[in-house]
Amino acid sequence: MSGRRVAVLGATGLVGREMLLTLEQRNFPVSELVPLASERSEGKKVTFRGEEVTVRAVKEDSFKDVDIALFSAGGKTSKRCSDNGGPMREQGLPPSGGRPSFSIMPPG
Repeated sequence: MSGRRVAVLGATGLVGREMLLTLEQRNFPVSELVPLASERSEGKKVTFRGEEVTVRAVKEDSFKDVDIALFSAGGKTSKRCSDNGGPMREQGLPPSGGRPSFSIMPPG
């Protein structure tokens, strides 16, 4: 399996940091990490595989060419990105995450 472009929405939060750690510990094949968060966290740094990576604010094109998107942002941010017409759905990614609103959402 070749590396995947993986986005983590909510990368600066407790669960988001744990997702990064789990990807690292499991040696998941990540070719590029795309750490995302709300505008409030834009520019912060997260550490992944010993490297500091700059967090980006989630925008309309944030999920372009992303293979896997993991969500752990607040409900409002996650829902805005994954609803029909949201940036994640526009890129054809099915929602996944710990939010009840993701449990039964067919692709747009």
